[in-house]
Amino acid sequence: MQPLNVPAAKQPLPMALGAWNLPELLGEIAVRDATIEQQQREIERLRERVEGQSELLAKTQQVLLELRAKLANARQEMFGASRERMSEWQLDIFDQEHEAPLPPQEPDLSIPVEGHRRKRRSKGRPALPDDLPRERVVHAMPEQELAQYDQATVIGETLTRTLKYTPARISVVEHACLRYALVKDGVSTVRGVTFQASPLMKSNASPELLARIIVAHFDSGMPFYRLEEEFAMHGLRISRNTMSDWTIRLSKLMLCLYEAFRRQLLSARVIFGDDTPFPQLCKQLERTRTVRLWGYASAGAVLRDAQWVPVPRVVYYDYTASRAGCHPMALLRNYQGYLQADDYSGWAALFRGGKIQHVACHAHARRMYYKIYRQLRKESPQTARESVAAQALAWIRKLYDIERKLRDADPSERRRVRLEESVPLLRDYQLWLQARAGEVLPKSALGRAIAYTLSNWEALTRYVDDGNLAMDSNLIERAIRRVAISRKNHLFFGSEAGGKAAAVFYSVLATCRANDVNPYDYLVDVLGRINDHPVNRIEELAPYNWKPSGAAGSTSSVASTSSLPVACPATRH
Repeated sequence: MQPLNVPAAKQPLPMALGAWNLPELLGEIAVRDATIEQQQREIERLRERVEGQSELLAKTQQVLLELRAKLANARQEMFGASRERMSEWQLDIFDQEHEAPLPPQEPDLSIPVEGHRRKRRSKGRPALPDDLPRERVVHAMPEQELAQYDQATVIGETLTRTLKYTPARISVVEHACLRYALVKDGVSTVRGVTFQASPLMKSNASPELLARIIVAHFDSGMPFYRLEEEFAMHGLRISRNTMSDWTIRLSKLMLCLYEAFRRQLLSARVIFGDDTPFPQLCKQLERTRTVRLWGYASAGAVLRDAQWVPVPRVVYYDYTASRAGCHPMALLRNYQGYLQADDYSGWAALFRGGKIQHVACHAHARRMYYKIYRQLRKESPQTARESVAAQALAWIRKLYDIERKLRDADPSERRRVRLEESVPLLRDYQLWLQARAGEVLPKSALGRAIAYTLSNWEALTRYVDDGNLAMDSNLIERAIRRVAISRKNHLFFGSEAGGKAAAVFYSVLATCRANDVNPYDYLVDVLGRINDHPVNRIEELAPYNWKPSGAAGSTSSVASTSSLPVACPATRH
């Protein structure tokens, strides 16, 4: 059989045509067409399979990159530096042209900047505090040596000062309540003086000892077993179970003050909010479950007699069994004002009615860009400096530069400057973000960061409307930091009662620090007075109103209490 593609001029004409069997020829053509069609379908199937495998490979590579970035961020958060500050040369922005607005140009890289110069050390050691007690010890020549001279006169002295540390001292205070035989008009009677030596009934713990336990456990993050060992070194045996029981009973005694914190918090025009997890033992599950401590802080100032007066500073912790949105709703249901918080969906129900206005946190938005920048910097510093993440950080830095100038300004001045300087900068920043949003993959880390910023733009820019508002929610995050440190040391709450007690004492201690009150001095004084203090005047014992009675405490600046005495030999009254 001759092939069909043979040129017509070379084929035999009539005889060749007569040699063909037409049915066989048509059958052969049909078989070839079927084979070609089957091969084309196989090619299409293989092409689709290759495209699917390529798409799967791209997704796998994207997931791998994301997991590597998460691993790097986790290692950085666990082992690396926590600060997110960047020097000026790292935020230098671009010489190339852009259609979107750019912030003002930074100094040239060749110009030395202040942040890279080594700080000059001051000569000599720092001066000792003037308010510390002084003990004078005179060192004279021995009498035998002086006896060798006819006359010896002191003409001066060389003074050397050293710091002395006295370890904790435990003592027993005996409270003698006298009984009297009294006679009046020929009638005799016997009366005695009653005095509750301990804030807790049927307990031998003084206010000083209880204050030491509370401050060490909740403020310094010392677990009860370490406190047990510390007391044992001084010859005192107090089990951790006893200290735990004292803590829970004492928290119930402080509940009236805790409720006063809540009322004062809800009266503030601005509230900062955040939450943090905490493990808690669960007997039913035979493991720990995660509970929540919601932290709230009051802020702002009110205008009285043409003067701006700061509102009382309150830090309030609320213990809840979960992170459900019903818990902040239960606390802030009747509140009206501003809530400065992150974009957690549990807050959303609070903002629907319009009574509470959401003020978002620029620090949260900035952190997303900084993580991208930090990862790029490890791979290539030059690429990191020219990245979109670095540009976003430069925009945010310009906004913070304006806030830094307004740190000591009153709310009215702060609002005026923000409207003049921050609003135009925010407008350009938004245009720049919108331009960059179309250039990046939506599901990439940078795409998610830009989407987060633009979706929360109204809440992120609301701070310019009121001078009482802040650009971020770092106020409550700094307060929660001590809870996070304690969580690493305590590991978990032992029970629900322990969690509620922790919320009470975290609130008391954080409020003390917010008002520059020494927590130990405050607790020593308040624990000795709270049983006899009228409940309707409990606000007088709050740290923002507290005035120490006698020598029980002072309003000294906050200092470390790890070296304070466990018990002080003072007369109780």
